[in-house]
Amino acid sequence: METASYYWKFGEEKNISPWYAVKDKEAIIVPKNSIIEISFKREPDGPPIIRQIITDNDIREIETKNSNEITVPSSEGIYMYSISAGWSEGSAQYAIKVYVK
Repeated sequence: METASYYWKFGEEKNISPWYAVKDKEAIIVPKNSIIEISFKREPDGPPIIRQIITDNDIREIETKNSNEITVPSSEGIYMYSISAGWSEGSAQYAIKVYVK
């Protein structure tokens, strides 16, 4: 995962859209219908919010069976996802780019 943006209480922040965080990165190859498990070094205060990135201005909600998992589509192609999480000290947004093959 790439860090797209974050804000921390202590004044640390970064702000880039998830699209730009991964658009030029190499995609991770994953099999059709596979599950990507999301984990953190320290668990967030609540479940992460996972969205599919279509373009820089088009990020869509997706249904997840488990708040820490992304089931990739059965159609071959490149897919990008945004994962947002929050802690008492701040919040972060991550992005991942996969090639479903």
